[in-house]
Amino acid sequence: MIVYRAQQQEERASACLGAIGDLFRRFEQGRCVAHELAVELLIDYGRFEAATADLLSTDANTVHPIVTLLRQAATLTGHLLYHCWQGSADSSGLYARRFQEALEQIAAVPLPQTLHMRVPEGYAYYGLYPETYLEAANAFWHEHQSREVTCIGIRSIGTSLSAMVAATLEECGCSVHSYTVRCQGHPFDRRLVLALELEERWRASGHGHFLIVDEGPGLSGSSLCSVAQKLADLGIPDDRIVFLPSRSTDGTDLVSATARRRWPRHRQYLVSFADLWIKSGCMARWLPGGRITDVSAGQWRPLFFPQEAQYPAVQPWHERRKYLCVMEPAPTLLLKFAGLGRYGQSIHARARALAEAGFHPPVVGLAHGFLVMEFVHGRAMTQEHLDASFLDRVVQYLAHLSRLPAVGTPMPHEEVIQMIEGNVAEGLGQSWAHTFAHARFPHATQDVLSGATDGRMMLHEWLHLDSRYLKTDAVDHAVDHFSPGCQDPAWDMAGCLMEWGLDRPRQNYLLGQYRAATGDSTLPQRLPFYTIAYLAHRLGYATLAAQTLGPQSPDGRRFQTLAAHYNRLLQRELSQL
Repeated sequence: MIVYRAQQQEERASACLGAIGDLFRRFEQGRCVAHELAVELLIDYGRFEAATADLLSTDANTVHPIVTLLRQAATLTGHLLYHCWQGSADSSGLYARRFQEALEQIAAVPLPQTLHMRVPEGYAYYGLYPETYLEAANAFWHEHQSREVTCIGIRSIGTSLSAMVAATLEECGCSVHSYTVRCQGHPFDRRLVLALELEERWRASGHGHFLIVDEGPGLSGSSLCSVAQKLADLGIPDDRIVFLPSRSTDGTDLVSATARRRWPRHRQYLVSFADLWIKSGCMARWLPGGRITDVSAGQWRPLFFPQEAQYPAVQPWHERRKYLCVMEPAPTLLLKFAGLGRYGQSIHARARALAEAGFHPPVVGLAHGFLVMEFVHGRAMTQEHLDASFLDRVVQYLAHLSRLPAVGTPMPHEEVIQMIEGNVAEGLGQSWAHTFAHARFPHATQDVLSGATDGRMMLHEWLHLDSRYLKTDAVDHAVDHFSPGCQDPAWDMAGCLMEWGLDRPRQNYLLGQYRAATGDSTLPQRLPFYTIAYLAHRLGYATLAAQTLGPQSPDGRRFQTLAAHYNRLLQRELSQL
């Protein structure tokens, strides 16, 4: 099933380097927000480094003078963040000067003109904080006191994470050799290809520890384990190969059989977000007097639904971190992870705009990647409350979105078609895929894409307050890494029609009011294609979530029910072609 989309865009290397220079100057001038600027600098430079290294090491991971220069500068960004985290930003002047010199050196070397820049998903969506790797590196150092370490980051996001680890170990007095690598092959069966010179360098460092740094393990764990396997092939003992991952596992839950066998052979060091930011009181320090409660991973549902039978299905791994902060007598706040650096800033700007227009809960600010909002006590919408006043408000919301600039990168139309074909074939069978392949949708092209979209028009995400309705979870689904990204407004309309169980009169009312509000007269002609696209995506998502969570999980069973529901709806829509 296809539910994810690739997020990669081309940018000129000179423009990227210029933006990093501008950000660095802001860091030097902005001591009051130095920590958040240091985080942003580490992330943005890491994206640039990873994209450049990918183009300079296409066939095999190699030792390249430009890659070495880039790596040295990356470690300096780690030092800057290290000092900010320790509360000693003023003592980072030496590293700031060295980073400025490194930028000038990088600007003078022949870089690829165009880079393929990827979104670092952990920083943008999943609440991955580089400071947790700083503390994991500290934990490793305090246990081993190793005088020499080889630090290997797996590109893409392991680029900046390993810079953080390398800098921390250097601050501890350790001699660090730092590299980044790109693993190849199927996501469940990665392999690492090294140039001979790099192999020889790693062999020569075999008396020290090797730290493998990445965001994983994902479902398979094959990226981290492929690096460990390569080190083992080079004669490095298993007890000198260490994992610094983002989540703890004993390896039994990994899809890759090879990874399951290798994972238990190696020590792993990690510090969780909850331990570092919540239990330590770190988050409470910038929310003085607040009592913080975790409502992530579906724990928000009891706040809006009196009975568990009413709970909507939740895939906990895909939910952003959320916390309630009770600050009596001040209003209760809701903190939701929006993204670090540029990613959180764009979400914050969109949320503020929607709040000012009256469609979104009031926004208080953005702090350390969290969107801070007033917690709104409202009633989650249900089908029995779908009256004309609510439908009118939905139309006002969708019309408002249509007048806003598009956000994020849309999933190309040909990829939407591939998603439909793949999910229909796997979920319904080849005969239904054949039906879709022979259908014609002359009005469904990306040429009509204009304005912003919500991306997720679930009924329970609308709150009914005494005389108004607010749309929660309204700012990130069009820019996350699930299909379809920002799309034709027909996608959101299809979501309303398919999720809310509207009868024909209310469907016609909604469509008529939307046309009157927007002047979009061709939406009914585009709607059949986007209805099928929407259902194919939701079928794929629900199916994978059910498989991942399993029938023993209440949410796994909820997703099984949803998958059967989307299956029936999709067959109905395809049969009308």
